Amino acid sequence: DEEEEDVHLVPNSADDAPRNRDTIQDSASTVNSVPCRPSGRVVGIIKRNWQSYCGSLEPMPMPAGNGGIAHALFVSKDRRIPKIRIQTRQLGNLLDKRIIVAVDSWDCLSRYPSGHYVRTIGEIGDRDTETEASLDSAAFYNILSSAKYISLKIKHFMDSLICLDGFRKVVLIENDINSRPFSSQVLACLPPLPWSVSTEDLMNPNRQDLRQLRVFSVDPPGCRDIDDALHCTALPDGNFEVGVHIADVTNFVHSGTPLDDEASQRGTSVYLVERRIDMLPKPLTEDICSLRSDVERLAFSVIWVMTPEAEIISTRYTKSVIKSSAAMSYVEAQARMDD
Repeated sequence: DEEEEDVHLVPNSADDAPRNRDTIQDSASTVNSVPCRPSGRVVGIIKRNWQSYCGSLEPMPMPAGNGGIAHALFVSKDRRIPKIRIQTRQLGNLLDKRIIVAVDSWDCLSRYPSGHYVRTIGEIGDRDTETEASLDSAAFYNILSSAKYISLKIKHFMDSLICLDGFRKVVLIENDINSRPFSSQVLACLPPLPWSVSTEDLMNPNRQDLRQLRVFSVDPPGCRDIDDALHCTALPDGNFEVGVHIADVTNFVHSGTPLDDEASQRGTSVYLVERRIDMLPKPLTEDICSLRSDVERLAFSVIWVMTPEAEIISTRYTKSVIKSSAAMSYVEAQARMDD
């Protein structure tokens, strides 16, 4: 059996691991053998995935004197996170505030990790800063999804929505999601607006002209970043040609550019209640690469020939130029099917 097996960690190996890689020693001789299964021992941690947390300082009396360094314990809103020791000269300004603290280290002999103050979000209890103390994300979504809460008063429901704004801030910060506007260097990578398909695009031998096809898209109402579309054409032999067309974003995001680096760092678009944090700038997602109706756009297409029973006969891939005939909502598409 040449398949790789998972390595079994012997008991307490993680607890015995040195916290400084400079102290790593060869401990292979102390590994207890485990019959019929590879085993190992954690001998060091090269890098820890420290991150920032949202919370507040544990209530405490102000130390005597002004301007000195005060020691305080930070309590995260995420109760799974232990208290974090910090040192600060602005204790008076941080008490009763919702703040961000980052972990720096955790000595093996210390009960708590050590960290440093990053920034202040706002006053504790302010609805623009956080959710109500009794409201967490799971509870809120349970309220929305459970039928027994349908009779909640409208005022209470609206208050919960407002409180969600604060929870949203906490989610973005604690998950290290970049919600800052795109920089001028990133925006400089975009082609000028208004943009249209060029003669060079149409003459490109690697890009097929599919503008004659009746392509359409189906998305939620009001969708502006239409990134996929499809077509289905009956063939003379009784089979069908089915195509899926994806906006060709790679034509505009070139490797090694600030736009490519920013998109790589963000990784994905993030969808929150009433808000979307884009991976790519809106001029690209909502205009240049949006497969809107009656507009020529660059795409990457996969086209199948299928039997009436949806058995695939052939498949081909190509870069393409398309012109959508209709950008429909789900309701509009269903109405077409019902007619």
